Amino acid sequence: MAQPKRIESLDDVKAWINHRDGRDDAWWEAQHEWNSRVEKDMRTLERRVSVVERKMAAVAAIASTLGGFLGALIAKLVIT
Repeated sequence: MAQPKRIESLDDVKAWINHRDGRDDAWWEAQHEWNSRVEKDMRTLERRVSVVERKMAAVAAIASTLGGFLGALIAKLVIT
């Protein structure tokens, strides 16, 4: 049944529902496929960001430790 131009009776409503249902099912199927691809990409991106965060935390810890030692050494040399 084709989609009616105007809904004037119960048969028109049924025709409209039948016409829309096929398109909506196809749309939802495509949407679910797209969602799974995006979720996979987001998990990959999350892992990459997590690796970068850990590396930056390690660099910050090393720089902080090195700065503390160098600051103490410079203070010791300048004061004495």
